[in-house]
Amino acid sequence: SVAVCGSHGKTTISAMLAHVLKQANLSPSAIVGSAVPQFGGNALVGSGELLVFEADEYQNKLQYFSPQSVILTSIDWDHPDFFPSADDYFATFVTFLKKIPTDGFVVACYDSDNVKEAVDKAGLSPEQILTYGLTDGRLQMVRMWLDEGRWHFSATDGEEYLGEFWLKLVGSHNVANALAVIACARRLGVDLEAIRTGLASFEGTARRFENKGKLTNGITVVDDYAHHPGEIKATLKAARAFYPYKNIRCVFQPHTFSRTQALLADFGKSFAETDEVIVLDTYTSAREKTGEVTSAQLVEEIKKNHTNVIYKPTISEAVNYLMETTNRNNLVLTMGAGDVWQVGDKLIEKFGLLSGSEF
Repeated sequence: SVAVCGSHGKTTISAMLAHVLKQANLSPSAIVGSAVPQFGGNALVGSGELLVFEADEYQNKLQYFSPQSVILTSIDWDHPDFFPSADDYFATFVTFLKKIPTDGFVVACYDSDNVKEAVDKAGLSPEQILTYGLTDGRLQMVRMWLDEGRWHFSATDGEEYLGEFWLKLVGSHNVANALAVIACARRLGVDLEAIRTGLASFEGTARRFENKGKLTNGITVVDDYAHHPGEIKATLKAARAFYPYKNIRCVFQPHTFSRTQALLADFGKSFAETDEVIVLDTYTSAREKTGEVTSAQLVEEIKKNHTNVIYKPTISEAVNYLMETTNRNNLVLTMGAGDVWQVGDKLIEKFGLLSGSEF
């Protein structure tokens, strides 16, 4: 089995790896944290021996898993309602890596200093450690570029040039995700050309830069699950690169009061790539109904770094505001782990789709 863990990218990498293995006729099974249209759900049941699963760290669920191998994407303090400090959060991943058996391996993103440190502390042998990254690691991107709506990149594995790859997904963070898949799939014995073909045909997962469509009034609606400062920055950077001439209007719904409070300053610095930030009230989940920090406070924090920030407490208020102020050059990007996606759906109900989910 291969467990995909880390603060960011778990869902995409799990689905992408399972898709590549499936396209290579290995008939894997998979459990993913979001719907995967090409799987017809969030799971894949195969006849082969391989299982790929998304391993969530919240409430230290990692303690219940004993995979043969692990992909570790990143370690950025999260879930402060369970992990009181960044050190507590970090230690969970070190403990998990120590469970890897001698015949297993870790695929580790060396763009992250925390990941490097965790791998070092885990005490694995050099043969068990596969490293990748956009700027660091053995398997590394050489360059990337956007051409005809696709993200292209080339990569090397040590001294070996692997050639060019292309993705239907958007953003440099998805290039990093693809590098993890390449490293893992090669270690599992998948032919490089099969990996190349699998990556090119992967269509992504629900709520990960999901293009909901272009509307009859000309605006484009995209939805993303980003709810951590690091994810917000990566998603907005991708949006700006893919839509350089659009007016990007980000509708953000905070998720959990504890996260917002613990990372308030980081959230305030996360929206540089958007033209406007529309902040909703915090999504209240079963684990947190109330908290001390408010969305009004978050708005003031963002205003320290951004000139165009507005507070609209409810989904309906945000929708009404957008209906009154949008024009055909707008990209409405809904963002958060709650039900903020309803903003886009209500705009679609109002104006209608012009071209399905085409970019």
